[in-house]
Amino acid sequence: MTNEAKKPKYVSNDELREVFSDMITAVGFDGGNFRIELSVSRASQTQNGRETTVHPVTRLVLPLHVAGELLQKLGGALADLERQGVVKKGMPPDQGAQSYN
Repeated sequence: MTNEAKKPKYVSNDELREVFSDMITAVGFDGGNFRIELSVSRASQTQNGRETTVHPVTRLVLPLHVAGELLQKLGGALADLERQGVVKKGMPPDQGAQSYN
């Protein structure tokens, strides 16, 4: 028997719902966890013209080590997309490929 920890079995949850967000409205750190609020912007027509409102859709709480893992995985995914020409780092959004900063 080895001293390595056994990886927990992954159990899928088909009832888990996805949440769409087009902006991060808050990020905080309380000393142990990152608290991230994700929101969506919605445009509506009013008597005074077009109005955009922001609505929180979820609040995500991540322990520091999980936030580090998320950063590493997103960095790798963005690097892959950049190599494929799908995104370009720092490029203005109106110049073809999507950009990220």
